[in-house]
Amino acid sequence: ILAQDESKQMLACEITRVNSGIQNLIREKKVEQIYSMIQAGRGEGMVTMNESLRELVSLDLIDPDTALAKTTRPKELIQLMDMHRKKKKGERK
Repeated sequence: ILAQDESKQMLACEITRVNSGIQNLIREKKVEQIYSMIQAGRGEGMVTMNESLRELVSLDLIDPDTALAKTTRPKELIQLMDMHRKKKKGERK
């Protein structure tokens, strides 16, 4: 993804650890449930694409419109960005 200053590319990526839950979903052909397993697996180091995009936005490396153009789940990304903004605003008080 092109950085805000257009000087370099930024990497947004999804990280999935293939644990027994993910293996079972694949084996049972329930791939539509893998995304929720990635969300639940944050403690194991899993990261959704939207979490990765939100992080790049929060670091001012890409702008929100660019992030929204790259996601397949725009409503979720908007929620993540809003939650982060509110949390950051609360820390300033």
